[in-house]
Formats: sequence, structure tokens, C-alpha cells
Amino acid sequence: MVYLSRDNGKNWANVTPADLPEWSLVRTVEPSPHDPATLYLAATRYKLDDPAPYLYKTTDYGQNWQKITTGIPADDYTRVIRADPTRQGLLYVGTETGLYLSLDDGAHWQRWQANLPITPIWDLLVKENELVVGTHGRAFWILDDLTPLYQLNDAVEKAGLHLFKPRSAYRLLPDLFSAFSSGSEGKSYGIGLGKAGISVAKKNATGHLETTFLDCGKGAPKGVVVNFYMAEALAENTKVSLAFLDSKDQLIREFKPKPADYDKQDDKEKAMDPGPWLPVHAGANRFLWDLRYPGATKVLGNKTAGASFVGPLVTPGIYHVRLTIGDRVLTESFEVVNDRRVKTSQADLEAQLALLLQIYAKLSDAHKGITLLRDVLGQAKGWATRLAKKANSQAVAASANALAEKLTAIESELILPGEQNDTFGLNEPARLNAKLASLIAIVGSADRAPTQQARELAAEYSAQIDAQLGQLQALLDSDVESLNSLIQEANLPAIMVG
Repeated sequence: MVYLSRDNGKNWANVTPADLPEWSLVRTVEPSPHDPATLYLAATRYKLDDPAPYLYKTTDYGQNWQKITTGIPADDYTRVIRADPTRQGLLYVGTETGLYLSLDDGAHWQRWQANLPITPIWDLLVKENELVVGTHGRAFWILDDLTPLYQLNDAVEKAGLHLFKPRSAYRLLPDLFSAFSSGSEGKSYGIGLGKAGISVAKKNATGHLETTFLDCGKGAPKGVVVNFYMAEALAENTKVSLAFLDSKDQLIREFKPKPADYDKQDDKEKAMDPGPWLPVHAGANRFLWDLRYPGATKVLGNKTAGASFVGPLVTPGIYHVRLTIGDRVLTESFEVVNDRRVKTSQADLEAQLALLLQIYAKLSDAHKGITLLRDVLGQAKGWATRLAKKANSQAVAASANALAEKLTAIESELILPGEQNDTFGLNEPARLNAKLASLIAIVGSADRAPTQQARELAAEYSAQIDAQLGQLQALLDSDVESLNSLIQEANLPAIMVG
């Protein structure tokens, strides 16, 4: 039976649906958060060998009821029904085998399973734009973001292209054990409260690292989730990009689809641009931005400044996402909220970001200079080798050798020469790029303003890098020009045989 009181429990009226079979178990009654006269009801009779779903809705305080089970199989009985507090008419139902969704106040239902196992759903809760699912035997599950459902309507599909407004994103620093449980492909272990969880990480088609947890739960994605819809596949060579901008419309980072020739590149080239890339296919597309600026420019085959490959986090505030497809440009705004446990002022966080961006910029300058240096060094060594035994070209060979020695000396100051398979510095002293990169963890390890010592050390390393880059430019302007002149004067062929 279902009873209703409209005088705070003094009197009760029997408002049981007339066609609800006798001895049904009324499992859930859900008052509408949008209309006091509306209530939803879920009942079961499986203990009486009746597996049918029983869902009802009243919009007049139980005077009249409507059965709302269209789309749910006749043998999938219903335990719980919940109304979304944000969007009127959005309903969720938990059955013996899974989850169902209605966008039209129960008139039609559709299966909404995704990676949720086939399992009895015993209860549902909507909290902060997330749907929490309580199952019988398969733990709690959470759908992290309901905002696309709140914005979904017929106009979205008719538009052909739609960018959904992202929900607010939390700015969270990596936890203590994040280095052991994320960041690289392969098996890893997480530790918490004395328990160890095993996970396997693998990059997906868009370059995002996806982690599968074998014996423990998985947290929500860290960053802002952007959803967009395309009715049709794109024509070849269509211009596509997803850009993130600050409140002043200054570009922070831009993402594009995976290059067509990426899979043909060798591992070193792939490491220079590991993604992530923008998915662009017909239907719904989703992209996760980790709220970080780009990392510093890389040096091919070198890992000595690994901390600089991941950029710093943005500060709390309002940001914009801009989707460009062909000649169409769609823009939405969203908010980045800082960790609620942190009381650091906005000014301190901006001071921290300013110093980190200076460090990353100087590392990029250094790495660009190193790449140029190594290109010139390779050419100088090539000329020296080719002309070592040529009697009439000793002056050119000597000049090339002298240039190579000077370039090698600068290289050794800026970066560990050669390629490295790891970042350990046990056998060689740290070079300037590694020294400056080591400040990233110090400055960015907590939400606080940088210390004076960190500022001074960053300035000192930056000045030393500038000095070496200045010497490099001087060599390019003088010694390289002299070597080029000697090569031209010797009238040497481009390719020498014998």
C-alpha cells in the first residue's frame, strides 16, 4: 500500500495505484524535486514468481497513476527510481540487471549500462552532478559527469555540431604515491591503509593513459572533461582543434587529431609528441584536459629533465574551451576550483605559476639551443672526418675540429651528452638543464608561494644557461661563418669519393 499525508502526518489517505497487484513490495517512493504533486514509485513481485517491472507516476498527489515501463524488458524487475534534482523529467531506474534512463519523465526508457557490470541495482543517488550506484555484490559505481545529459535536447542533434558546456573542474595536486600508480604504461601498485591495489596502464588511441584496476576502485578523471557531438564524419584535411584559453583569451594549450604518419615514426620521434590527441568521429566525443600548461621543449633521445615534460597546473579561475572544425568555431566557459582543503590565496598561487612558467620557458630556450647545437656539431664532425686525410684541406678540418670541441664544451655544460634510457644521475654530475628542472618539484610540490631561495636559485641557473647560450650564439656568428668561408674557398664538392 501507499499512503499520503498532507498535514504533517496527522491524517493519511490510501493512494495506492489501482492496478498495482496485491502483495507487491513497494520498494521506493521518490517525490519529485521539481513539483510537490508529482511522485514516482518502484515496486517488485519477484518473491511471488512475478519478475515484471512495476513503475508508476502521479502528478496529482496520488489521485491518478500512470504506469511508466515502456522500454524496460518484461522480466527485469525494478527496485529503485530516482528523479534528477537538476533537470526536470530526467529519471533513473535500477533493476535486477542494470540501469535505465529516461529523458521524458518516464514515457520511454533506455538501457544505460556502458562498463557497469550486469548486476542488481539496489539504490541510486544524484550528488553534485554525479550518479552514485549502489549494487548488490559489485561495489559502488559513480558516473562522474551528468552535465551532458542536462544539456541534451533535440536541438543538439539537429545542429550537427555541438560543444557541451563543461562542468567545474577541481585543481588537485598529485598524491604522494602518484608516481608509483600513474604516469607510465605497464603494471603498477598503489598502497592505501595497508592494502595494495594492482593496476595496468596503457595508452589509448588518443594518447591518454588509461588505467585498469584489477582489484580496487578507480577514481574520477583529474581535469576538465570536454564533450562535443558531431553528426557526421569529417572530410579529409578538415581543420580541427580544441584550444583552452584563460579569462583574457590567452592561449594555454591546443590539441589536434593524431598525425596521420604517427605510427610510422620511430620510438624517439614518438616520444617528442606522445599526445594526447583530439578524438574526431561521428557521434559523441570526449576529451580530458589535465589543467596543465605545455611542458618544456624536448631534446630528442634525452630524459635528463623529465620533470619539465609535464607542464604546471593552471590557477583557479574562469577558462574557455574553443572547438574549431572547418570554418565553425564553438566556445564555452568553465570554472577551475582549487582543492577545498587548501586555503592558499589566489595571489600566492599566481606567484607560484609565474615562477614555474619562467623555469619552463628557460628550459625550452636551453633545449632549443641544444638541438641547434647538436645539429651544427654533427655537421662539423662530419666535415672533420671527411677531410682528415685530405692534404689540401687541413685548414678546413682543423677549423671543423676546433668548432666541434667548443660546441662539445657548451653541450656538456647544458646537458648530459648522448642519449639516456633513464634519468638517474649516479654516474654523472647534473647539468644545467637537470639542475633547473629539479626546481619544478620544489616550487610546485605544494599550493604555496615560492620561497626566496627557490627564486634566487632559479635566477642563478637561468643566468648560467643564458651565458652558455650566449657563447653558442657567438660561435654560430663567428666560428661557423669562418668554417663556411674556408669550405667555400677550398671549393670542396658536396659529396667526396675516395
